[in-house]
Amino acid sequence: MILYRMTGTAKYENPLARLGKYKTGVFCLYLRHLDNVDERVLREMLKRTLEYMQKKED
Repeated sequence: MILYRMTGTAKYENPLARLGKYKTGVFCLYLRHLDNVDERVLREMLKRTLEYMQKKED
C-alpha cells in the first residue's frame, strides 16, 4: 500500500518512530502489510495530514 502525504516525511518523525515496518519516499509512505503497522499511529498521521490540508485551504 502506498500513501501519498502532501506534507512530506519531516513533519512525522515522531509518529514514524512508533509506526512499525515501513519505507518512505519524499511524499510517500510504503506499507507492505497493514498488520505490521500500529493502526492508531497511522490514524494519527492521516488526521494530522487532513487537518493540515484543511487549514491550507482556508
